[in-house]
Amino acid sequence: MKIIDYIDSSANKLSGYHIQDDGGNWGQDFDNTPKWYDKDRSFGLNVGKYLYRSGLNTAAIELGYLPPFHSNIFRPQPTGLLKNEYSNVFTLDLVLKSKINDSLEIFGSTGKVSMNILGSQNVVDNGTFDRDEEGKIYKDGPRYTSKLGLGSGLLYKLSDKLDLKLTYKNLGNITTNRMAAANDGRDVLTNRKLGFAKGRQMAVSAIFKF
Repeated sequence: MKIIDYIDSSANKLSGYHIQDDGGNWGQDFDNTPKWYDKDRSFGLNVGKYLYRSGLNTAAIELGYLPPFHSNIFRPQPTGLLKNEYSNVFTLDLVLKSKINDSLEIFGSTGKVSMNILGSQNVVDNGTFDRDEEGKIYKDGPRYTSKLGLGSGLLYKLSDKLDLKLTYKNLGNITTNRMAAANDGRDVLTNRKLGFAKGRQMAVSAIFKF
């Protein structure tokens, strides 16, 4: 029996509003708490296993991985450089496909996306950074978090061994619990939640079937 039935190699675009929410108001730098829009492009990899196949419908389980990504924004003193980092990004989805014709299928998916999230704030003092750009301020390290997501898309059959897939996923809001900030003796930094809001993933994939 096969362990996996296909491999899905994808080009992805992730978009959303990255946040560092300490519950306060950051004045003129942001409208309330730090929140900024950004996009990231990367390549990903999925492996899939069929659970059920018939003439019209197919069910499969897919495990996916995306490489680490980050987003940052700069504001003048006193805010400085804010940076969110995301790593160990995995997805686990149940995918239900329905055949439209011999070449085209439509599908929907539901599953979990999980990742580690870490943030930093590098405060500007007299035009220079108090810390280097990679300085981390959260003393308990990356925080693991997960969220259910929904997806849909189209699958086009190119050959018996190769398919083309277009996917759209709504990731929603993925944030940590409030994380404690480190105090290096120069700055007292606020505790805050990290993550992103209104997350979206769009992907174009080549599926290689065994």
